[in-house]
Amino acid sequence: MPAPAPESFPILAGPVRYAALGDSSTEGMCDPDGNGGWIGWSQRLAEHLATAHGEVQWANLAVRGLTSREVLTTQLPEAVALRPTVATVFAGMNDLLRFVRPVDEVLDDLSVMHRTLLATGATVATLTLPDLSELISLVRPLRARVQALNDGIRSFADDGVVVVDIAAYDVSTDPRLWADDRLHANAAGHRRIADALADGLGLPAGDWGAQFDAPPGPEDFGDDREWNRTHLLPWLGRRLRGHASGDGLTARHPDWTTIRAADLDATPA
Repeated sequence: MPAPAPESFPILAGPVRYAALGDSSTEGMCDPDGNGGWIGWSQRLAEHLATAHGEVQWANLAVRGLTSREVLTTQLPEAVALRPTVATVFAGMNDLLRFVRPVDEVLDDLSVMHRTLLATGATVATLTLPDLSELISLVRPLRARVQALNDGIRSFADDGVVVVDIAAYDVSTDPRLWADDRLHANAAGHRRIADALADGLGLPAGDWGAQFDAPPGPEDFGDDREWNRTHLLPWLGRRLRGHASGDGLTARHPDWTTIRAADLDATPA
């Protein structure tokens, strides 16, 4: 279950400044904005915060393809300099997929980021990782590593981090919440993640853990051969060349962007 929000939530006392750190999930991939970019759960969470507080300053430092160590070294200093009152940290999947580092080292990176941000007075929130082996049979060897990472993430609640345990809900692996690549949430999935974090932070949110009215059908899981051709082979090609999907890319919103509740009223969800 999601960790309960603190009894006295710090962001209620003043202006809200929300900074997001992470990789492609936080960047918002596969949640298109209709203009060639992404919306993503980070922006959707910022909209929750704006709705609750009138407006929010939001920065998204995330860049796809980064490992937890790369998020720590490139994004944490920028986040600290922004002095956020709220921060989300979500990284580690790229480390697991590449088998490049032990889970304990990934957890150490996450812990450094959490503790550093908490020391600035920010409220820090994070998520567990859904078991994507139910969607991608080839990643089943990762299941034990994902479970170990999630166990470590859950323990961060003892440090004062708001931990939203999305992986504990069956709906987290429903294929109707995932894009064709089966690694990134689609628009509906990003909305659920934003709702889950909003709920964890004590904000009004929908029933994000609810199951669909009907179970998924075979057609919802897509075609394995097509997935191999359009997603697996290009990924393997990048890995063999020593490249990552984020090479040469920078954060979409590295500086504060103001999101106002009044503007959201006229904007379709």
